[in-house]
Amino acid sequence: MKDKSEKWYFETSGFNHLLNVIDFESFLNTRELQEIRNRKLLVSPITLWEIMLTSDDLNSDFLVFSAQNFFNKNLLATPTEIIIRYLNFAYPDNKVNYEIFTDLEIKNLWSKMTTDNSIKFVYDKEKLKKKTNLIRNISRNLPSILNNSDTLNDDAFLKSIAKVINVYYECLRDDEFLPVAADFDEDILFKLVVTFVLILFILRLDVDSSVADSFWKETKINTADPTKMLMYFFEKYPLLFKRGPFLEMAVMAYNQVKLGKTNRGLVLDCYHMIYAPYVNWIVTGDEGFANLKQIENRYKSKITTCKRIKIWD
Repeated sequence: MKDKSEKWYFETSGFNHLLNVIDFESFLNTRELQEIRNRKLLVSPITLWEIMLTSDDLNSDFLVFSAQNFFNKNLLATPTEIIIRYLNFAYPDNKVNYEIFTDLEIKNLWSKMTTDNSIKFVYDKEKLKKKTNLIRNISRNLPSILNNSDTLNDDAFLKSIAKVINVYYECLRDDEFLPVAADFDEDILFKLVVTFVLILFILRLDVDSSVADSFWKETKINTADPTKMLMYFFEKYPLLFKRGPFLEMAVMAYNQVKLGKTNRGLVLDCYHMIYAPYVNWIVTGDEGFANLKQIENRYKSKITTCKRIKIWD
């Protein structure tokens, strides 16, 4: 039976803002009230990843405790899981005919945490920080990466990323492989799609890289060659420039790049946008999401702020 509940997804700033605007007792009682009203308050591994990285360990523990008492027992899938399911089941028809919740080991742990406060995450904070620092470095320098700017010459990691993205994009364009995108600067938008394929499937910068590892193992592609990996993606799934999860992320990044408002959190913000097709609301406290709502019509009914939505009513 199809799940007909109303799904509200809280990205990190939305969750943090909500904690500041309602008293804690009301906050803890919200989940039960909303489930009676057939509303699911959903969280993703990306939101949990960000709150676990809060610099103050006591505050981080408080945020995790709050999350396990607020959100639904079902944890959304990681971005990489969502993409692979889209490729395996929805491509090329763009239909949501697949599960949106995670199959990773964290699934059962999270479910138990939502009913037992004595259960906690055990994780390597330094390892998470290292991966996050790579993502933030890409975020801060995204315009320079897209332009393959000389300003990257002192950072071999970013320079190599820029080279792969731009060389591969030029090949796609020269082969007249790219579709027309009337509402966008095609160079920027399509380079961003290539960028997110590279980030999630070549660099494997997701909460759990084993998902991408399994994907490549099944393809038998040489994973030592990022160009061949990208070539596999766009030869096998050519419509990824027109629709699907990568485009959801790319549109978010595109508008921030065009507005000149890129920051260290941009790529993670784009990860949150991958959930847009699967939920009724994305609840946020972040300016980047508010900007997207104003610019892109299809998100006007999806994105809302804690100031406007009163989930305790």
